[in-house]
Amino acid sequence: MDQNKILFSSATELADNIRSGKLISYEVVAAFLEQIEKYNVTYNAVVTLNKTEALKRAQEADIALSKGVIWGKLHGVPITIKDNFRTKGILTTADYKPLKNNIPQNDAEIVKLLQAEGAIIIGKTNLSVLAMDMQANNPIFGKTNNPWNITKTSGGSSGGCAAALATGMTPLSFGNDLAGSIRLPASYCGVYGFKPSFGVVSLEGIQTDPDENLNG
Repeated sequence: MDQNKILFSSATELADNIRSGKLISYEVVAAFLEQIEKYNVTYNAVVTLNKTEALKRAQEADIALSKGVIWGKLHGVPITIKDNFRTKGILTTADYKPLKNNIPQNDAEIVKLLQAEGAIIIGKTNLSVLAMDMQANNPIFGKTNNPWNITKTSGGSSGGCAAALATGMTPLSFGNDLAGSIRLPASYCGVYGFKPSFGVVSLEGIQTDPDENLNG
């Protein structure tokens, strides 16, 4: 399949094509990782890559599927996660200096649920410090640029999510929203953003405090 068709397909389309055998997870994950390596230097949307583990997991997804085993609705589909959700073994900073070296030993609840459905984390996306600004800019990773005009903001706080989607660096990205943190970046970057009703998605595992059970 044409690479652009992979990069700008929806997560649902990719999941369907992987399950049907039209695509294999490894080539899908590799395509998005290549796109990140090519364009992230310009847009600064993805702040931490999970390349080795993602490619390994994609191979496992393809082997499982060849045996008739489907992990879930997102079997073999690459995703990105906002860098204030804890991800086991993957740097989680909330773009807050006291957390700049924080590698959790457990996952946020939403991360557990996504991986239980077969999703593969390829990276973490940029945000404002502790998700408390309407732009994605911070002293650890710097500013995420708008995909349509790099002199403009991508919005925030989930600006890395939206910019990564708009530039084909991920088919699905998970952020969070209290006062517009999904909705504003989506509108600034020209992508769909959805804020679920309060209480539908667990907030457990959003990293905010350097003293909050960082490695437990």
